[in-house]
Amino acid sequence: MRGEKMMAIFIGLIMVFSMVGFAATSIFTDTGGGQTIEIPSVMKSKISKENKLYVLRTGKVLIEHYYPSGCSECLSMNSMLEIFAKQFSGYVVVAEAAVPANETLFQAIGSAGRIRDMEYNMTQEGLMDIFCEITFRMPKECLLSDIFPGEEQDVIPQSPADYY
Repeated sequence: MRGEKMMAIFIGLIMVFSMVGFAATSIFTDTGGGQTIEIPSVMKSKISKENKLYVLRTGKVLIEHYYPSGCSECLSMNSMLEIFAKQFSGYVVVAEAAVPANETLFQAIGSAGRIRDMEYNMTQEGLMDIFCEITFRMPKECLLSDIFPGEEQDVIPQSPADYY
């Protein structure tokens, strides 16, 4: 009987001290203040290092397209990137700007640090493949391409019966 009382007191003390410890850590731990930065899905300028880190920490893919001024194929690539960014606005941020010729850059960065160099002759499907390969937060289009590889999805399945 005495052993049971001691065990009950011991368990009670553990519960009390764990509540005190949790309260102390929540008071003294800095959570970053809940800072949110509003970053559009298409930026018409170079992205700052702080904003780049914020975008990648939120799990989004960052596509940087810095091209020399006067590049005609770069402008057509910009329009494709803008359409893509609007289609996946919660998943991708595109930063595009004309820069001096020695500062050009065309790459996609995933939140896990995966970097892919991109090419100007890529299609919308190639862009989607790169995006799905490096993204951490996958939209349903990426998940469906894993289920139905090589097939174009006209209708997105809504129930299991749609797969048959």
